[in-house]
Order: sequence, then C-alpha cells, then structure tokens
Amino acid sequence: MEQETRTNTEGFTRPPTTNFMETPEISEAAVEESINAAEEVKTEKKRSRKKKADKPLTYAERLKTVGVSKEEARKIIDTIAEQGRYVEPIKVSSKLTVDLKTRSAEDIDRVTEVINKLQKDTTVTKLTSEVNKYNLAASLHKYGPDHVFDNETDLDFEHTLKFIKRIPAPIYYALCGELAKFDNKVATIMSEGFAENF
Repeated sequence: MEQETRTNTEGFTRPPTTNFMETPEISEAAVEESINAAEEVKTEKKRSRKKKADKPLTYAERLKTVGVSKEEARKIIDTIAEQGRYVEPIKVSSKLTVDLKTRSAEDIDRVTEVINKLQKDTTVTKLTSEVNKYNLAASLHKYGPDHVFDNETDLDFEHTLKFIKRIPAPIYYALCGELAKFDNKVATIMSEGFAENF
C-alpha cells in the first residue's frame, strides 16, 4: 500500500493516509487454533464448575449457608441436649416478635396421624395446609408479649392450633416462611458431621 506525505498550503506535514478497509490476511490454521483455544477454555470452566458442584460442603461451609458460626451451633446443640428444645425469637414486624421452638417426637407423631387420617380423602393442597398448621402450632412458643404456649398436653396443643387458625392470613404465611427458615437452620446444625466438630 502506498502512503503519501502531503504538505498543506501552510507548510504543515499531514500524517500518511491509511486505507482502513485493508486488513491483514489471517490463515485458516490461525483461525482454527484460536477457536480451539476458546473451546478449551470453556471446557475447562465447565469442568471446574462441575468439580465444585460434585464436592460436598464441609460442616463449617454448611453452617455458613444458614448464617451460623461454629460457636453458635455449639450453643444451640448444647441447649437442645440439656433442655430438650431450642427457642429462638423471630421478629415478624416492628411490633410483633414470636418465639419458635424445635419440635418434639410427640409433635412429629401428631403430624403423622394427621397425614394418615387425611391423605386418602383430601387434596395435596389441603394436606399441606394442615401439616403446616400442625407444625406451626407445635413450634409456636410465644406470640407477642402475652401469648405463651407450652403444649404439655393434647388439650394445650388443640388450644394452640385454634389460635393458629385465627391468625390473620398475611401473618400466618409470614410465620410459615420463618418456620421453614428456622427448621432449615436447626437441620443444618444437626446435620452429618456435627458430632465430629464438637
């Protein structure tokens, strides 16, 4: 390509003009090599992601997913072992705090009875709704400053269940969501590996 140096009328030299349409030729081999390199990078990234997904999380990593330190987990485990349950205050709104507690084997039996009684003659939606109410009634220890539930007897439990059924729907759904998080937290703390870590 010829390049010219031109001088304008004032005597300044202009830079040589370049034809931007002209591109250097790239061999097919170079293009293929570049494509293969890009494919290798993609494959390696996929392999790396799969390795991470396949590798099980350690106990400490599982705790991290629910926002609990090993020290907090140790205290919760000790509380369950010594007192038979763990109670945690949950702030539902600026004016409402509830205390949720871990459920007992008796509470699990109650839910199992409900499932056995209802599963033949009801829809999945209705069954899920009943199980949620029973689990919430079994886990609700305190609602606001005035309502405390112990559920020492079946009659106490029935009283708590009636209370649950009268809660406004938006609060009920919020409590179900909080209970799911609470259950997940406790299940993670008590998951495989906790004994070896304490």
